Amino acid sequence: MSKDNMVIDKAAFGSPHKNRHIVGIDGRVFSTEAADRGMGRYVRSLIDYFHASGHVICLILYANSRLAEDDPLLTKCSFSHCINIVPNQFGKEDIHISSYEIEKAARDFNFSIYVDATPFILPARFDITHCATLCIAYDLIPLRYPSYYLRSPVLVECYHNSLDRLRKADKIITISATVKNHLVRYLGLDRERITVIYPNLSPEYQVPCASDKTLRHDIFSILGSHRSKNTTQALALLKQAAEIAGEPVNITTPTKDQYKAIRHITSAGLFNLDCAITESEKLRLQMNSKLVAHLSVDEGFGIPFLEALFLEAKVFAIDIPMNREILVTGGDFAGACFLHPSQSSMLDEASFRQFMAAPARSEYYSKLRSFFKSHWEQAPRTLTKACEDAVSRFSAWRNDMAVRVVSNTPATFCGVADYSSAIPAGVDKQLLFYTADTNAKKLPAYPNVHIKSYKSFVLDNPDFDNPVIYNLAISDSLGFGVELLQKFGKASDIVVAHDLVYLFGLVYYFYCSGKFSELFSTYTIGLDSALIPRIQAATAGGLTNLENFMPIEQAFSSAWLREKGSHLISHSPLVEKCRGEEIGINTTFVSSIKYIPMGIDDRAIPQLVRAARSWRRSHGIQEHDVLIGAFGSIVKVKYLVEIAEGIAAYIEKTRNITAISRRIFFLLSGKIVDQETFGQINKPFMAKDLKDRLIFENSHDEMDFDTLLVAADIVIACRKQERVHMSHALVRELSLGRPIITNRQSGFGLDNELVLNENGISASLEIVLDTIMRTPEMLRSLSIKAREKFEADHRIENMVTNFLLTSTSSCGESGR
Repeated sequence: MSKDNMVIDKAAFGSPHKNRHIVGIDGRVFSTEAADRGMGRYVRSLIDYFHASGHVICLILYANSRLAEDDPLLTKCSFSHCINIVPNQFGKEDIHISSYEIEKAARDFNFSIYVDATPFILPARFDITHCATLCIAYDLIPLRYPSYYLRSPVLVECYHNSLDRLRKADKIITISATVKNHLVRYLGLDRERITVIYPNLSPEYQVPCASDKTLRHDIFSILGSHRSKNTTQALALLKQAAEIAGEPVNITTPTKDQYKAIRHITSAGLFNLDCAITESEKLRLQMNSKLVAHLSVDEGFGIPFLEALFLEAKVFAIDIPMNREILVTGGDFAGACFLHPSQSSMLDEASFRQFMAAPARSEYYSKLRSFFKSHWEQAPRTLTKACEDAVSRFSAWRNDMAVRVVSNTPATFCGVADYSSAIPAGVDKQLLFYTADTNAKKLPAYPNVHIKSYKSFVLDNPDFDNPVIYNLAISDSLGFGVELLQKFGKASDIVVAHDLVYLFGLVYYFYCSGKFSELFSTYTIGLDSALIPRIQAATAGGLTNLENFMPIEQAFSSAWLREKGSHLISHSPLVEKCRGEEIGINTTFVSSIKYIPMGIDDRAIPQLVRAARSWRRSHGIQEHDVLIGAFGSIVKVKYLVEIAEGIAAYIEKTRNITAISRRIFFLLSGKIVDQETFGQINKPFMAKDLKDRLIFENSHDEMDFDTLLVAADIVIACRKQERVHMSHALVRELSLGRPIITNRQSGFGLDNELVLNENGISASLEIVLDTIMRTPEMLRSLSIKAREKFEADHRIENMVTNFLLTSTSSCGESGR
């Protein structure tokens, strides 16, 4: 059978039903070195089980597949499908391409089950939602030794992605009860979702052992150089065993690289060292050895260990749960296996001599073989039952779907993204998130969220009539979000315009992608050649040169958006004041928008509180000191220069006043967009010898950013309002009970003792600080008011409820 894509007559297979499924099995393992080792053989056994049960099998292959055209495996598959990606290579688009291609194959061939057979092999993927997903779990060894196995941010990201696949799978097949217990313990998975199917052995191991045990000699071990293989301790134990037993040691390694690593730490001539031996040579050595050593400290199963027991060999192993799980299936294993404590490098000579001298009981081996053979005979039925459970769970998930969200998910760089990450906390039903990014750290942790590639939206759209929430802001998500809205938007959808002048980002997106025709024909008022130089001038400075964007915004046409009839939402209180006013924004667009306060999740968890205290101590900030934080991009419109001057002046003025013992620190947390502004912020602190009071952080980690939010005592959120938007960091700080200092024309809707005048930011800030610092109880009182404001207006569940109520109201009422 050819491995190339085939034209499939789906009618020939019929539709999936209770006892017969169309199963897509991911065969990326056959493009890797693991094709002929444990994982590859396990995938082959799964295909055998599906084939034995009469299921229709589609094997999904990838570029550089190592399967030969005449491989017997292909004859057991009804057809194959090839995806033109090379596994184990990491590219930013690979996760989107692979997710889309798998989903497309599932739809084209009407899969009822997709088997993610090797989730820890690249390319990473997003969730598959066309059919039920069955995921295979081999072990969690990299979690125990992350510094060894996950040596780069890319590997960490991809490994987390594989764990996300396990968490979101409808059903999980694992290779041992030990791994099942690890999944329950460390990933919090339900036991009912996990089924154990042990790896099978090759036929030559399952025939009665014909070798004469009295003629066996030597010690044999398969030894790797990976951290879990316990290499250094294993070599020391093998040396002691050889001296006690008086037998030479034959060691083989799986690969040449591991051979070189072991040769480097092994004395020449101490062992007979070989690598990459054939299966027949391995069988010969196992069958004729007096002792087979299996000295790994971590295993998902241990196929060589079971092979040796099937051959009735004496086995020397480390005392770990996985080994005991195998051994107890035959009963009392005394005489069959010597278990050595995992933490010891010294062999108990007396016990080991006694073990080597004791005869092994043949009935033990017979009982062990009978257990596993019975298990493998039942495996096709066990696998079919797991499929039925997966389909049932998938059906329940589909019925519980509430809404889809188009947004940029990673909360590292964008407040809108963090806001999107909060949405799942506001609804108790299932959600789908579509992203153009590759890394979504927080969202996968929500049990009610499935994450999908933006490419898959077009595939999903016919299958879901749920409303879609479109987040429109100046971010990486803007371009694909607007394009999807323009093509697929409907009356029940919610369009959240976080920035009413969002054409800034839209122009930038289309300019960089060269799609001028689409930009002018759809999103602006006609093809105006005068706009081109303005676009070029605006984009020359990235997204920072807002002055050049404003004339472009005046030429923006919202007709295409209003024609969709979708519900337009803004979180800015300014919307209520802007209706009919000329503020450089299309007034027809503004008048059609409904105001709903921004919601955010409550995130003052103990982990963040401890991290925030630690961060403050590391910067010399005592518990009674006051940390003023300003979060977000460092740009001129936020009055940060005037704020810095006011804080520095107040610190200098009160430095020698004994009644004010608390010190003030100023934290800037965000990307430096305007370098000149940043330099001016530094000047007053440097001039007054206060450089230790100014702290700058630009964390690229979501948890670090949250830590800084918790660390602040007061937040300053001032700006010259040009975007008509609400500050995500401001709402987040309200949830933490942090008082907000803002300016009167910020448009953030706060009216309290902490509002500054634009014509004297520095002076009015000094007055506000004087009030806070001279009255110790004032800060606590303001904190209580901030939390009350959050409870009244900004709880995430209230916002999502308003969204859904708006969506089900008369179609497009707010967008007409």
